[in-house]
Amino acid sequence: MADEYTQVGPRGQLLAKGEVLASFRSGRRRWEYADSDQYQVHCYGSVAVVHGRWRAKGINSGTPFDHAARYVAVWVYRQHRWQIVSDQSTSIS
Repeated sequence: MADEYTQVGPRGQLLAKGEVLASFRSGRRRWEYADSDQYQVHCYGSVAVVHGRWRAKGINSGTPFDHAARYVAVWVYRQHRWQIVSDQSTSIS
């Protein structure tokens, strides 16, 4: 994750890198599995836009979840590596 990473949350809020990482460290979410597929990658020089699908199953704050979503992620190639700078996902009902 790039230092300036920003995620668009499920209610349209903007979440900074630290907020996203803190949500994973909180211990309130346990993953049984998480997987991503159906990638479409478009490169524009040192920028890549990735569309895909992900699924996850587990427990969040004591409530079981089985979630599927489509996402778009923006990656930038710099300092000899790819870094994600932003992403957003939309639930698949």
